[in-house]
Amino acid sequence: MHRVRIDPLACALLLAARCAAGLGPAAGPPARSTPLNEVTFVAFDIETTGLSRAHDRIVEIGAVKFRAGKRLEARSWLVNPDGPIPAAAQRIHGITPDMVADAPRFEQIGPAFEAFVQGTVLIAHNAPFDHAFLAAEYARCRAAPRACPVLDSLRLSRQWFPGLERYALQPLARELNIPFTGPHRALADAACVEAVFLAGLRAAPQFQTLGDLLDAGAL
Repeated sequence: MHRVRIDPLACALLLAARCAAGLGPAAGPPARSTPLNEVTFVAFDIETTGLSRAHDRIVEIGAVKFRAGKRLEARSWLVNPDGPIPAAAQRIHGITPDMVADAPRFEQIGPAFEAFVQGTVLIAHNAPFDHAFLAAEYARCRAAPRACPVLDSLRLSRQWFPGLERYALQPLARELNIPFTGPHRALADAACVEAVFLAGLRAAPQFQTLGDLLDAGAL
């Protein structure tokens, strides 16, 4: 079992930031019977200092909101991890200590992310990784993320596009002729998740309701 250190100051900061963001009771998720063109989705991605949710931290969150195939809004947040960023991680995403030195800590930007995703369905590629890191960051603040259904586009892609050699995000995008430009950063990856997800829906017209997706690819 991973133990997450509870930070009392982080708890207080998150509560204050939630109040400042006007976050009251969260809007509930859409019903399972909701047609997919009426569901608002948020494709998101995180960049981290490493692979351990117990010891490593988030350094960037990227999120793209869309409904009925139309982009509604996109946001990204650099996050101060309150610690070092190993060179190996910097080589992957290019985020340096100088870039996050003046960025807010997670407990300060968490409520902005919550407000962005409220009432939506989340999508991430290899979602257990991203979701576990978010849960660990909230746990450090002795809080829980606002409840949203979470879909794993990696799991869905294996059903939508059988027979491919690789299902990692960028190789999958190349297989689907989805252009991927820019560095391996959270917002670029979130936009790629959005494109893969929409390509999957086009390839699998039998998916008609949110319940169909949840049964096939929910955490």
